[in-house]
Amino acid sequence: MNQLLEQLKTQAEFVGDRYALPDEFAEKFAELIVQECAEFADEHNSEVEGVTLGISKAIKQHFGVDE
Repeated sequence: MNQLLEQLKTQAEFVGDRYALPDEFAEKFAELIVQECAEFADEHNSEVEGVTLGISKAIKQHFGVDE
């Protein structure tokens, strides 16, 4: 697992002040990956005739991740 995924895994291990249950962990880990992808898309978003493509929003909507 690369360093970024290790960091996301560590963030997903806790819910509040306790360890996450397996389903909670999986859900949080997936959400963090989607958020990271959306942020990456924002950083590399291009403009076409002055209009941004909205890739980040489309990724979040596709996976049902709140902004």
